[in-house]
Amino acid sequence: MHPVLTTGDTRRAAFLEAVSELQLGRYSEAWNGFSTLHRDRADAALANDMGVVQLRRPGNGPKATVYGVHGATAVVLLATAALLFT
Repeated sequence: MHPVLTTGDTRRAAFLEAVSELQLGRYSEAWNGFSTLHRDRADAALANDMGVVQLRRPGNGPKATVYGVHGATAVVLLATAALLFT
């Protein structure tokens, strides 16, 4: 992840990188990307995206269907966050 995320284009690129990692199933990388952006500037949409990562991670934790979050809803969350950077 990029250490300096102050400019709009750099921040947007880092966000899209994290979204790509999530779509590829690279959950640790996606988590690191979203959390770095969130630490730099807290944002509710990024917190939602971090929640999507947690729900999609394999393991014994809660799954998306437990909370009624399905693929389409996750896409809407990511699209909403993307709008914040335009």
